[in-house]
Amino acid sequence: MVQQNLNGEAIYGTRPWITYGEGPTQIKTGFDTESSKEWSSKDIRFTTKEDVL
Repeated sequence: MVQQNLNGEAIYGTRPWITYGEGPTQIKTGFDTESSKEWSSKDIRFTTKEDVL
């Protein structure tokens, strides 16, 4: 329950931003392709909820 309170607003009820991700790491489009990559702090993802980015 604590984890949901910590990040819940940024996760539950959100949708991906128009541009899926930004950063230097390039991935192939498709199911579960992100889990095999090494990510850095320069790789970011955005979500939206209603009209908020």
